[in-house]
Amino acid sequence: MLPRQETPGRFVIQDIKTGAYLRHDGTGLDHPYDDVESVEEATVWRTLEHVSYVLWWYVDMHRPYRIINLDTGDSFVKNKARGIPHVMPEPYYPELLQPQGGGKGETDLV
Repeated sequence: MLPRQETPGRFVIQDIKTGAYLRHDGTGLDHPYDDVESVEEATVWRTLEHVSYVLWWYVDMHRPYRIINLDTGDSFVKNKARGIPHVMPEPYYPELLQPQGGGKGETDLV
């Protein structure tokens, strides 16, 4: 078996519509996250694979979320066509992009 490749970094999950970030609340509920207003308050995951798994299985599936790499500014959304749990760079889903207010670009969020 080949060793599993992981993409290291610092990743957060953001609600695309509201701009809020997710913080784990310590419970085992179906959606164990609270909305917070800043990256500093948000839960940070250390690999893209881990945060992708969380996005697929533990985050509200009816709301649009993105994963943001705090180190590079890259963002990712679910790739529903490929399977679980897989994400792809966000530009493939331009219909999900929402203005974040204040004229700030994606890199200004981090």
